[in-house]
Amino acid sequence: MRWLVILLVACASTPIAKPVTGPHATSAGTTFIVPAGWSAVETGAMTVLTPNDSKDSHVVFVEATSGDPDSARDEAWKMYRPGPTLPIVKTDEAPGRNGWQQTRQYTYESPPDADRTVVLTVAFASGHWTVAILDLANAIMNLRTDDLSTIFDHLKPK
Repeated sequence: MRWLVILLVACASTPIAKPVTGPHATSAGTTFIVPAGWSAVETGAMTVLTPNDSKDSHVVFVEATSGDPDSARDEAWKMYRPGPTLPIVKTDEAPGRNGWQQTRQYTYESPPDADRTVVLTVAFASGHWTVAILDLANAIMNLRTDDLSTIFDHLKPK
């Protein structure tokens, strides 16, 4: 009986990927659309979207508490994947849209042996920073461009 209780407690505390489709909101109220064929897992301020056909590709949203985009970017990476990050090769500023006041995009150098098309971070400002990390395999980037458009075309602050 004791083992059954331990097993139930362990399962209850582990975030489980739930297939969801349609409107979704982060812990701070940022909204977006989860496309069909994706699952979402929320852990505090972090939401991780994963296409069902690739467990190693992710779109991650982090509701950062940092006051500037560079610190928010670093905070998001520490939540998503602690440890060394890839070198940044390019930073771009963009005007806000869809209710965002400002965006800053960071493009990373992928390791030469990695099967990565996109390793990108975008910080969106709307009174706080919502950081999006795109960590996608080549095949997923090629197959899921419409899904990515659906996610980001509907990404809006609270």
